Amino acid sequence: MRIKNGGPAASLESIVLFPFDDHSIPFQHGVKLSLIGKQTGHGNKPVVPLGEEGAHDSLWIAYYGTVLEIDGELWMWYLGQGPDEHWHQRVCLAKSKDGRTWDKPDLGLVEWHGSKHNNLVDMGEDTHVQACVIFDEPEDRDPTKRFKMAFEPRKHSGRVCVAYSEDGVSWRESPNNPVAGKLEMAGGTKVDGCYYLAGQGGKHAVGVRQLVTCASYDFEHWTDATCSGLRRSNLAPTPVVAGKNTGEQVHLGAALWNRGNVVIGFFGQWNGHPSNDRRMVTMNLGLALSNVALHYYEPIPDFAIVSVRSRFR
Repeated sequence: MRIKNGGPAASLESIVLFPFDDHSIPFQHGVKLSLIGKQTGHGNKPVVPLGEEGAHDSLWIAYYGTVLEIDGELWMWYLGQGPDEHWHQRVCLAKSKDGRTWDKPDLGLVEWHGSKHNNLVDMGEDTHVQACVIFDEPEDRDPTKRFKMAFEPRKHSGRVCVAYSEDGVSWRESPNNPVAGKLEMAGGTKVDGCYYLAGQGGKHAVGVRQLVTCASYDFEHWTDATCSGLRRSNLAPTPVVAGKNTGEQVHLGAALWNRGNVVIGFFGQWNGHPSNDRRMVTMNLGLALSNVALHYYEPIPDFAIVSVRSRFR
């Protein structure tokens, strides 16, 4: 079947229709939209725990990565910090059958403190990675480029770089890196033959965090300009933000779930304290939608899917 909802016409074997997607379901009668959120806090058990003492991910784990279904199994690329003297995050891999219980496979690729028995992916060198977004394209005519990674490394001052892999664990960088400007990315998707990265920064980084996107048709040449996708502040009647940490902002763009006829985004609802003190920031998890992977909207403005009572660090 085909669906036309304002974006590129999509041909899909099946279509999931969400009541909150008023582009795929434009005409409604007697419908009242409501969403159910959840509260959480410090007491929740993480699905991917810290590594054992002295391990490469024993100090902290930062998601800033991607979860994909690979041959009936869920793969999660995440970032781990070991007991280094400085901030140095490495890309790690976890696997799961159900999304609840995750294992850290022994990849045997990268030496850490004299041993290769760990779940570190091979990036070619020991480089600090601040964020990474993975694409899986088994249909690519070049099998060595089945997996594609856009990542943000320190060595290029946070500018977007790309890498390729045949198996998702051994990566080689593009000789053209960096391929785009600075972007703290959180998600990516492909729509109508075009790759999109969603993050914060880009050409709209005027001291206020917001969701922006950049695009590419070949994964090597990315738009220098970015598209403003979603803002939560500096829009009347909201008062002008007084500092870079105050006010309602969008943290790190959005993690994206492409359902074919609609792209669902999950983003951090940055709630800044009027004092501009970063330690007083709270962060909820919000919902955003797009039918073109460029411009996003909230079905219910400022609705929190997950309301987190803990402070942001």
